[in-house]
Amino acid sequence: MAFSRRLPWCLVALFPWMLMDVPSSVALAQAVPRLVILPAEDVTAEHGMVVSVSPPASDVGRDVLKAGGTAVDATVATALALAVTWPEAGNIGGGGFMMVWPGKSATPVCVDYRETAPAAATPDMFVGEDKPFTHRMVGTPGTVRGLALAHQKYGKLPWRDLVLPAEKLAREGFAIDAGLAKSINGVLKTASEKDFPELRRVFAPPEGQAEWQTGDRLTQPDLGKTLARLADEGPDAFYRGVIAEQLAAEMKQGGGLITAADLAGYQAKIQRPSAAPIAGTRSTALLPPRAEASCWSRC
Repeated sequence: MAFSRRLPWCLVALFPWMLMDVPSSVALAQAVPRLVILPAEDVTAEHGMVVSVSPPASDVGRDVLKAGGTAVDATVATALALAVTWPEAGNIGGGGFMMVWPGKSATPVCVDYRETAPAAATPDMFVGEDKPFTHRMVGTPGTVRGLALAHQKYGKLPWRDLVLPAEKLAREGFAIDAGLAKSINGVLKTASEKDFPELRRVFAPPEGQAEWQTGDRLTQPDLGKTLARLADEGPDAFYRGVIAEQLAAEMKQGGGLITAADLAGYQAKIQRPSAAPIAGTRSTALLPPRAEASCWSRC
């Protein structure tokens, strides 16, 4: 979540991560390490707060607030940093939601950038499918388009300034914590060289080590180049041009369905979130994802 005393008052909730802030010259970033349960305690900050699953990503959001960015600016920058520092779920190749309350009497909105089915998808294409990790399973990614839409509507700082911190993390690397080391090691143990050669190349342990260890430095130069292109050329660079051509070629080579036309045609949407009275208050929540349904209002 994010909140602000700056006008207009702004509340943001980003899924699957959250960011909280009160923009000012000072901000506090705090994140709970993965797989570690700590005693509950109150955390307060005079001017602002950024919360995510990754300390380096939270630091990025904090610095955006210090630079005078809005809550949405900080959310966008944190989300892009998570694409580097939280590879298990932070991403630019997937999708998500962002809940935004512009403040005062404004109506809350939901920025919907969930993945969409490629044009060639059919209703029964997964009937009898027993392999969950194939190119055919991948939907047209919406993250970059959605973050760009949120920034266009509610941001203040230049797009480039929000992307470059993530590019630096990818290019220079960052020290991984125990949770991330355990996560990467677990994936590598189940990902065969035959089926996932690129994944094993990108996340191979440091030379001379059999596994990742706490404090090891993870660099992702290829991801850094992609982020640098997004910083220099804008969000459209993901959906048209070199990046889109590479994505489409990979999908074709691996038997996937996403084409250059699917990427070029993707659009994020701003929608009215659902709302319902709960425990004497009016609660607002994101819409059910396009790929699934949910029910949260008690009849």
